[in-house]
Amino acid sequence: MTDTNEPVGPAPQGGAGSAQKKIVVGAVIIVAAIVSLMYSAIDTSASYYVTVCEARNMDAGDLTNRSLRLEGVVAPGSVVNDGKNLQYTFDILEDPEKNPDCADKVAVFHKGVLPDLMQPGAVPENMVTNLKVIVEGRFDAKGAFVADRVLTSCPSRYNAAEDVKKPV
Repeated sequence: MTDTNEPVGPAPQGGAGSAQKKIVVGAVIIVAAIVSLMYSAIDTSASYYVTVCEARNMDAGDLTNRSLRLEGVVAPGSVVNDGKNLQYTFDILEDPEKNPDCADKVAVFHKGVLPDLMQPGAVPENMVTNLKVIVEGRFDAKGAFVADRVLTSCPSRYNAAEDVKKPV
């Protein structure tokens, strides 16, 4: 006599083990994609941080078209505006507080709005001496720094003019 409860033909494929494998493979692919995106975002936004003297001592080939953050102080009286197109040029020097022996300077070109502290005449001369800046950008083939972004630090103190009299 024949038992009707016995399976006929090959056993079905899949089951709980196959579903778990698919979930694990899918999770691995998602994690790999996230790691890849994070790596590419960090790689494209990473900027090497250097001072003026460090940049001048580096090989020109290492600097050209490489994203950098350059730290220094604005040379007094060097901020020049072209008057029409928000194009500025200025020089930055090595910070004398960090490296008094270095007299190097870098010419900077920036197209866009500068921070208020760098606007000519916006701040009294006795308030801003050795205005510290960080410029983000690249050196061009001529050795000038083309800044995409200009950051300033607020002065830590205000030196009032000696001859200012208080109103009575």
